Amino acid sequence: AAIEASRLEAGRDARVVVETGATFEVRDSLVSSDGTGGDGLRALTGARVLLERAQVRGASGRGIDVVGAFLVAHDLSISSPGSARALSTEAALEARGGAQVEVWRARVERPRTRGFIASGQGTSLTLHEVRVLDAQRSECATDMDGCDGTPGGDALVVLDGAALHADRVGLEGSRGCGAVVAGAWSTLELEETRILDNRVGICADGAEPGALRMGAGVVEAGNESSFARPRGARVAFRD
Repeated sequence: AAIEASRLEAGRDARVVVETGATFEVRDSLVSSDGTGGDGLRALTGARVLLERAQVRGASGRGIDVVGAFLVAHDLSISSPGSARALSTEAALEARGGAQVEVWRARVERPRTRGFIASGQGTSLTLHEVRVLDAQRSECATDMDGCDGTPGGDALVVLDGAALHADRVGLEGSRGCGAVVAGAWSTLELEETRILDNRVGICADGAEPGALRMGAGVVEAGNESSFARPRGARVAFRD
């Protein structure tokens, strides 16, 4: 199935659901929400999705949720004005459950709590020429301990054994961390990355040795620090 030059609205749980094993293409289209529904687009196990010049706006859940599916996106735009009222896993795009996702050229503005998330063993998220601007935090988060759990505000997050590679990426103005790597066997590779004006530049929590590798990039100190390593993760920087 394919959608071109369209505007998709309505739907309580998700605007677009690509069922298990299906193939779906979206070109030059807008997936829009008034903020009362769920995810913008959800791709389920084994589905194959191609997005070209697509926009996702206003989803109250995840902008794009990829669960064990394959997704390739070119020239993607995701925006979610406002902030989450409570602790949430909301993200502009989440890859989980063994998903394989590659994004070429994307702009994410004011995501509700997080920009891109990769979670779970076997999950791979690759980003090229992506900017994430002004990731927000849950309203309950008045400080780093303001919520039961993680209040968000992070541009890139890799968790629980997933792999995330990003090159030529800008992470700017996040209310939490510019990039987060956490959990056993998670890996985060950053090349030619600019991490600017975030509350904390990079956070490593409970990760294995070598979980974070960064080359030819810039990390500027934010309001608190440029790097946080609360549980002894080892990291490597090059160039």
